[in-house]
Amino acid sequence: NDAKGIPTISLNPPANFAADGDFTEWENSGIVPFVLKPKTDHVPVGTVTDSSDLKGTVYLAVDQNNLYVAADVIDDVFHYGEGNWWDQDALQLFIGFYDHRGAPHSGIMRGDEPDYILYFVQDKMVRDNPENKALYTPDSVNYHFEELGGADYVIEAKIPFADLFVNADKPFVPQRGMRIPLDIYFHDNDGNGWEGNLGWSKNSTDHQWQNPGEWAFTWLGDTTHTITDVNDRITTVPVAYELGQNYPNPFIPT
Repeated sequence: NDAKGIPTISLNPPANFAADGDFTEWENSGIVPFVLKPKTDHVPVGTVTDSSDLKGTVYLAVDQNNLYVAADVIDDVFHYGEGNWWDQDALQLFIGFYDHRGAPHSGIMRGDEPDYILYFVQDKMVRDNPENKALYTPDSVNYHFEELGGADYVIEAKIPFADLFVNADKPFVPQRGMRIPLDIYFHDNDGNGWEGNLGWSKNSTDHQWQNPGEWAFTWLGDTTHTITDVNDRITTVPVAYELGQNYPNPFIPT
């Protein structure tokens, strides 16, 4: 059961959230992160050798107006330079803003079940599909990208739905229990060119950008109910005992 025990997208963003690279509010929130590493997750193309080469801890949350994203990335060498953004160190997020039941989409959809692709790099955060539109730069209050001494890096973003959604798409109203299409995808460049990609969905062949059938999924909110007390306590006691004859006799006669 691939769904058992996976993290979910929290319906309660961390209190006092700020896109500043300080993850204290996430760590104190109780939100369970997605932790991606080569040993347990998926390297569909290229090579990612181990968790010291690349490991990503990603937190996701929504409220009625915003998507919240935070990524704490271990990377032996951070590199962002000339050329295609997908050949650099980058985080890519594939997410469907609808309650997904039944067969996955075979292509990127708009309208009632919209699929979105975002990417996060050192100099901008981009809504890649639709429109390939840069939404924020790191000087925005909504976006923080920081490389840490030429190796690890951190990302934090607050993305209002008003900025994210295009007019052709149905407004998103998050509700507990929605099944959300999702993939989290890291691109790795250790200074000598692109080396490999690390993703969460085991369906990926590196074509998630055109085929949501390669995405995985999670849910909004928790899916656990805990009984803390029983109101109808039993207070009666027996007043008589009886031992009835067993029939048929289950024992060997001898």
